[in-house]
Amino acid sequence: MSSSIRSFVLVALGALALLLATTSAHAESPQQQVEKGLSEFQNLDFARAIVTLEAVVSASEATPSQRILALELIAISHLSLGRSKKAEAAFERLLKMRPDYELRNHEGSPKVTAAFETVRRRRSTGTRPKAAKALVLSWQDLPEAKAGKRLTISVHAASGSPTSMRLFWNAGGESGFVAAEMRRHKGPLWRGRIRLPTNQDDYSLTFYVEAQGPAGEIIGRLGDANSPERHLVAGREMRAGTQDGAWYGSWKLWAGIGAATLLGGSVAILTSGSDLREGNLPPGRITLSP
Repeated sequence: MSSSIRSFVLVALGALALLLATTSAHAESPQQQVEKGLSEFQNLDFARAIVTLEAVVSASEATPSQRILALELIAISHLSLGRSKKAEAAFERLLKMRPDYELRNHEGSPKVTAAFETVRRRRSTGTRPKAAKALVLSWQDLPEAKAGKRLTISVHAASGSPTSMRLFWNAGGESGFVAAEMRRHKGPLWRGRIRLPTNQDDYSLTFYVEAQGPAGEIIGRLGDANSPERHLVAGREMRAGTQDGAWYGSWKLWAGIGAATLLGGSVAILTSGSDLREGNLPPGRITLSP
């Protein structure tokens, strides 16, 4: 086999492997992709980590926090492979989403810190559009929450103009938060609807909101995973006169059985008295047979 053909085959195999890795990554949830990419990063498999984490950044269902973590790991992976330009591009994407972000996974590396601060300074000294008014979010009155029912949560977005908003909620202390898209209702009012889990006992609902701008950057928050809003959810009420809602606990059932028992006893008295003699009740005689 000639060297040109061998080179072509190697390139084709590499492209196929990359395609298979990307397809496999897209088949997983964003959180699974983040965990997989972080594991590859920690195992120093930087090239594979970049492929996995780029899928997180492009996933429409990924949260802003997941995208930002992925971009930080992508940038550090590029630096570890000697790709400084690509690393700076990843840091640029990260800071565009969250300008006040601070590195969390650099482990004190001067090389990583220097690259990150270079991009930050470039952004701060460059020509930038006039800042929009700061977004101010506030909860609207929360309705009574009942287990097994739908709950509508409303948020008022003043001053700024978010392009999307997500509600993250957790019921009864379950692990992790579930994301639900909120919709613009009227003007600055946004609404999100969730179906509450069915529980007999009361439990606590915790939730927070993130508002995003045109590039997916976070422009406003109400709470976060560490300090969410809390709301009491009333458990399902048990039917009156029962311990657990079972059929045998109904007072109507037992009242009916009691009435039937009394009626049955009266009939038994009338039909089983063998020592009763003939009567002469008007208008005729009634004979009671033994």
